[in-house]
Amino acid sequence: MQFKDVVGQEAVKHQLIQMVQQNRISHAQLLAGPEGCGNLGIALAFAQYVVCENKQANDSCGECPACIKTQKLVHPDIHFTYPVIRRNASPSPSLSTDYIEEWRKIVLEKNAYFNVYDWLQFIGAENKQGNITVQECHAIIKKMNLRSYESPYKIVIIWMPEYLGIEGNTLLKMIEEPPEKTIFLFVAHDQNKILSTILSRTQLLKIGSLQDATIQKQLIDVFGIDNERAKKISYFANGNYTQALSILNDDDVSDQNSSPEYFLRVCHQNDFSLFVQWAEEVAKKGREQQKNFIIYTLHFFRELLLLSVGHNQNPKLLGNELDYALEHKDKYSIAQISTIVKWLEKAHYHIERNANPKILFLNLAIKTRKLLTKKKVAV
Repeated sequence: MQFKDVVGQEAVKHQLIQMVQQNRISHAQLLAGPEGCGNLGIALAFAQYVVCENKQANDSCGECPACIKTQKLVHPDIHFTYPVIRRNASPSPSLSTDYIEEWRKIVLEKNAYFNVYDWLQFIGAENKQGNITVQECHAIIKKMNLRSYESPYKIVIIWMPEYLGIEGNTLLKMIEEPPEKTIFLFVAHDQNKILSTILSRTQLLKIGSLQDATIQKQLIDVFGIDNERAKKISYFANGNYTQALSILNDDDVSDQNSSPEYFLRVCHQNDFSLFVQWAEEVAKKGREQQKNFIIYTLHFFRELLLLSVGHNQNPKLLGNELDYALEHKDKYSIAQISTIVKWLEKAHYHIERNANPKILFLNLAIKTRKLLTKKKVAV
C-alpha cells in the first residue's frame, strides 16, 4: 500500500516520510486514532516506504520487488499480528499466521478500511472474543530475533494492541531493547486500553478523524457519486471512512422508511399496527443496514440536541431530516433525547450480538412512543 492510497492525513504522511529520509525512525511507534481514520493503511504505507528500493520524495515507488511483495502482503520481513480466535478442534491457541490468508484477503479487498468487528466476523468468530495470546507474543519475539531476509529492516505491525492483556508484558524487553533495525508499529483505536507498560515504551503518533469535506471529495472522485449523496454520507460517517464505505453500499440510506424522521413520525402515532409494520420492515434488512439506521439516527439526535439548545447554526443534516429537525427542535427535551440515545446505543449493542431485530425495534418504537407522550417507561 502506498501513501497515496490513504485518504487524507497529509501531515501524518509527511511526518513519517521525513522520519525515514532523515534516518530517524523510532523502533516502536503507536499510530493511535479513531476507527476509520486510516491508521492501518498508514502503517502499511510506512512499512512499504521503509523497505522500498527506490524511494520517491513523497511515496514509495510501487514498482520495485520489495513494493510489489509488500502490496501483496507477502514481504518476508514484514510481519502481522492481530486478534484471532481458536480454530475449531484446535488443542492449542491459534496464531496470527493461522489466519494469514484471511488477513491478506480482507486487507486487499477493503484497502485496509475495516474494523475489528468486520475482521472477527470475516474469520467466523460470531460471538467469540478475539485475542492476542502469550503464544503470539512468543512468536513475535522469535520472528524479530531472526535475521532479515531481503530488507535491512524487520517490521511487525500489531493491529489492535488493545486485545493484548497482561500477556503483552512478554514483549517489553524486546520493545525496549530490540535487535538492530527492528520496527514495531502498533495500530490502535483506543490508546487508553493498551497496557501502560507498552504505551510508555512507544512513540505516540496521534491520528485524527477525517474532515467531512475530505470524505465527501474521496467519495466523489473514487466512486463518482453525486455531490448531495456524498455530503450526506460524509455527515453520516462523522469522520469515519470505514463507516462511509459501509453506507455507500447501503441502498437503504436513502429509503424514507429507514430514516430517523420517519421513525419519529411513526412513534408520534397512536396506532400499534404502524409500530409492528415499521419494526417488520427494518427487521427484513441486513444486520449492517440495521446498524447503519441506528448510527444515522444517533447522528440525527445529536444534531437535534445541538439545535434545541441553540448551538448548531449549520446542522449536518439534509433533506427531510433537516426540515424535521428545524421544525421540531423545540418539541423534544434534553432528557427525552438523552434517553432515546441511550436506547439506540443499547439496540446497536444487541444487534451486533444477534438479537431478534423485530422484537428489538418494536420494543424501541413502543418505548419511544411512551416517552414522547410522557408515560412512565423503563429505561
